[in-house]
Amino acid sequence: MMAAKGVMAYDATPPSSFQDLFDSSLNIGSNTHSNTQIVMQQASPSVHFTPAMWQAQLHSLMVMQSNQQMLATQMQQGQQMQQGQQMQQGQQMHQQRHNNPPAANNNPFAHPANNNNNNPFAHLGSSQPSATATAHQAILHLQQQQQLQAQHQHQHQHQHQQQCVFVQHQQQQQLDRRVLLISNLAIGRTPLDVLATLFANFGQVEIVKILFNKPDTALIQMADGTQAASALRCMNHQILFGKPMSVSLSRYSHVKMPASNTAQRPYVRRFFNKCPVNPGTTNQEPTDVLEIGNLAPGVTLAEVQQFLSGDPRTSCTVFMHPTKTGMMVAQTKSIQLSIQTLIQNQQRPLQQRPIHINFGPRSLKRKFLPKRTSPS
Repeated sequence: MMAAKGVMAYDATPPSSFQDLFDSSLNIGSNTHSNTQIVMQQASPSVHFTPAMWQAQLHSLMVMQSNQQMLATQMQQGQQMQQGQQMQQGQQMHQQRHNNPPAANNNPFAHPANNNNNNPFAHLGSSQPSATATAHQAILHLQQQQQLQAQHQHQHQHQHQQQCVFVQHQQQQQLDRRVLLISNLAIGRTPLDVLATLFANFGQVEIVKILFNKPDTALIQMADGTQAASALRCMNHQILFGKPMSVSLSRYSHVKMPASNTAQRPYVRRFFNKCPVNPGTTNQEPTDVLEIGNLAPGVTLAEVQQFLSGDPRTSCTVFMHPTKTGMMVAQTKSIQLSIQTLIQNQQRPLQQRPIHINFGPRSLKRKFLPKRTSPS
């Protein structure tokens, strides 16, 4: 009856206390009947368990725990197998991409000389460049372009500075080269005063020197290089007393004055007041038209023409200046005669006033002066 009651009581008791009994039995560490009775009484005092019942329940609990451990092990093995398959698939894809790299044309920032070794993102194994890689390459490309632009700008500035220095050097040399070398002169007919008077139409003449060993060659020192360049442009190959002059820039920066007791002293002279009578005409080339100024009031055309035509070889025709009051215009037969007339009559007094003569522009002859008619 006690066993039946125990069985009936066991059937009515919920199995929720079996785990507590199992833990208690493990803590006690004994399978004796007395210990079992103590554990049963602690768990449920109203239920009486037999040793066989306890062993059966304990066995079922152990089987359940073993099944749970086996299930957990199987799940862990499955996860490991899945991870291994994923890793193997990733290695295969990486190997395929390494063997068949993407074409360089797909990358707008790729350079023909670049390869996978130069790509810092090649180890990622992506067939298409990621957004980070593309942005990085774009930044590098922009930095290279900026560096090239800065280099070009620096080179341009350096070249511009060199050009400016070169131009300044050329201008300084031009200003320093103020000595003219005149050769092929008519010996005995071109004294110092003649050359000074002729070249004073293009600037201030400071020194004129005829070479002692070459009487057909002279050196003329102007005030600056600009005046010397103007005289060179206007007087080169002009005919003076039947011989064409050869005018060039000398390699000397100034004309050296000889000692006072040397034989070369009569061949050089320093001029202090040989300046253009009309500074506005220093760039005017010689023409067969002469402008005559600084005339005394009441001077007539006939008087001026007679004054200038003292030498029959230099006869000219005189007219009133069409645009400048108090001035006259003289037209000669040639440029050579015009040069000779200027040299002979420059600063020559007419009614106690030195007349001023300079070369007139060609437009004056073309617009206002009558054409010469050949004698019948």
